[in-house]
Amino acid sequence: MGRPRRALRWQGRLLISPSPYDALSALDTGHGDWLDPRDGGALRALLRARYGETYAHRRLYTPGVLEGAWSARALLSLGQRRGDTLDAHTGFWFMGDGLVESGLTVTRPGLPSTPPVDLDALWSRVLGALSSAGVLALTQRTTTLHPIAQHLALTHMRALPTGLRPNYTRGERITGLDSAPGVMHALSMITTLNAPAGAVIVPDDAWGGWLADLADPLGLEVSRSPATPSDHALSLTPLADDPSFGARRARVALDGDARRITLTPAHPPRRVELRHVPARDVSLVATAHAALLERRFLPVGWRLGAEPEIIYQLVLAPEETSASMANASLANGSIRALWNTWRTLCAHTS
Repeated sequence: MGRPRRALRWQGRLLISPSPYDALSALDTGHGDWLDPRDGGALRALLRARYGETYAHRRLYTPGVLEGAWSARALLSLGQRRGDTLDAHTGFWFMGDGLVESGLTVTRPGLPSTPPVDLDALWSRVLGALSSAGVLALTQRTTTLHPIAQHLALTHMRALPTGLRPNYTRGERITGLDSAPGVMHALSMITTLNAPAGAVIVPDDAWGGWLADLADPLGLEVSRSPATPSDHALSLTPLADDPSFGARRARVALDGDARRITLTPAHPPRRVELRHVPARDVSLVATAHAALLERRFLPVGWRLGAEPEIIYQLVLAPEETSASMANASLANGSIRALWNTWRTLCAHTS
């Protein structure tokens, strides 16, 4: 009899069952080593070599945080070494709801931009292990300071765009880039593995058209519903809060027994303030869309877990945000079209 499945928690989050972790950690990738808590200092040194002290996930600089994530099996890290020096790293965060997030991808300055490894074979093995373990999808937030990571995701990880994250990081300085803006706006991408397809509801307005354009390549069947102010009460369920990074998420639901609550965050808001709206309930999508737009939350894309969700983000300065996104480095014309359509809609938000 195999080891029983059990849930784990790390920093208050319910994590995915260990079996996807076990499937991936047992994989011989043919490229690098799986790290463990003894490697915390080497990964912090790699972060400092690339970002100095400016990496947005600042808590990862703190000794014990990476080690705690590895020990709790919340993070699985693939590293490439040169002696005692870590030259490259990519991480897999086990997020719950059937999702794994690819992130914390860092290379040491001065290394070739194209590593001497068969990336198609590497990612085929990684994605095969995650898929066989029942993972719904591999997600990522991809930089727009340069297009290299987007090309890797599109070409080798079979990823598709699911939306964007305005104002995702602030103040990061990357060694090797001639200059970096004060703000980085991220592209959200996904590699679907076992994610359920099926019908979803989008608002019957210009925002719904943008969401539908994103949904079609993802295999979602879209129906339209007018955004209708109503007397339905809305409730919020907190999902995650990361003050050091500046992000907070909560899920919106209909609650007929509760008085209407504010969807606006407590002052001051996080830099990335997100609201999740499950996309298979006509009444919820119609009511929440109208209420969120009224409070300056704009649709920014999809999350494809066990149930598809529309993600909204608080945008307090739409014209300024739209203008600051004009210089993003994007990998191809289709991504640029989605990006610029959102910018146009954002700029015309009153």
